[in-house]
Amino acid sequence: MLDLREVTLKHYLSNIDRLAPTAEAKIRTTYGQMHSFIECTALMVYVANTSKANKITFDPGEIVQYIEGRAKELESTDGRKQVDAIIMLERYNKMNIEYWRYKKDHRELDLPYVKFEPCMWYLDALRFLQGFDMEEYPLMASWTEFFLVLPLMAQEGQKLNLKFADYSRMVERGALDRWYRENKGYGEKMSGLMSTSFKVMYVEELMSMNVKELEEEYYKGHWGNRLVKVEMGRRGKR
Repeated sequence: MLDLREVTLKHYLSNIDRLAPTAEAKIRTTYGQMHSFIECTALMVYVANTSKANKITFDPGEIVQYIEGRAKELESTDGRKQVDAIIMLERYNKMNIEYWRYKKDHRELDLPYVKFEPCMWYLDALRFLQGFDMEEYPLMASWTEFFLVLPLMAQEGQKLNLKFADYSRMVERGALDRWYRENKGYGEKMSGLMSTSFKVMYVEELMSMNVKELEEEYYKGHWGNRLVKVEMGRRGKR
C-alpha cells in the first residue's frame, strides 16, 4: 500500500535539506508526530514557503497546534481535491515568475505591475477547493491561466499586490464567470441570469462532436478533460 506520509516527505525533501541541521531535526521530529496526510502536507507546505523555519527561535509546535485545530474540519475532503490543492498552491507560489514570463511574451499589452504574495497555508487552498469545482470551468487550461485572470482584468497602469485569498473573492463575486464568458466564447450563449452552467453547456457540446473532434478536445488537457473521457467512454459502450 502507498505510504502517503513517506511520499509527502520525499516530495518536500529538498525544502528540508536546505535548512540548518537544528531546524531540519526539529521539522523531521515534528513531522513524525503528525497523523493525517492533510496535517503532514500542511506542515511541509508551510516549511517550503516561509523563512522562519530556518531560525533558531522557530517553534514547530505553534504551527502544529494551528494546523491540527483546522485540519479536522477538512479531513472529509475528496482525495483528488487534496492532491489538487497541492498542485494549485505550488502553481500560485510560482506566479511571480509565470507572470513575468507572460508579460515578456505579450509586450504588445499594457499589463499592470503585479506582485503575488506567497501563500504558506495548504489548509486555505484545501478550503477553497471544497467549494470550487474545476470542471465548472472546463476550458480553463491550467492553474497558471486561472491565476492570470485578475492581472488580465486589471486596468492599464494599475499596480496589484495579490494574495491567494483574492481568488476566493474573485469566484464569490462572479468575476471569474464574467471573464470566462468573455474569453472562452460563451458571451452570446449565456447570460448571468440563466440557470445553466458552463459545465452543462460543455457536456452538451461534447455530445455534438464527432470522434475526431473528441480526440482533439481530449489532448488539449484542460480542466474538462475528464468530461471528454466520460463522453468517449459512453460512445464506446454503444
